[in-house]
Amino acid sequence: MDSAGHETEKSDGGSAFGLWWFVGVCLVAGIGVGFLLSGRRKRQP
Repeated sequence: MDSAGHETEKSDGGSAFGLWWFVGVCLVAGIGVGFLLSGRRKRQP
């Protein structure tokens, strides 16, 4: 129960890794959505 709210307070390295992992996932998700949208727009006349 405690680890859920205090993970970022354990160490700077752990929080930094989690932050960069979250940023990476967001970037990949954004690129994927943009690619899908651009692909759908090109297929339609």
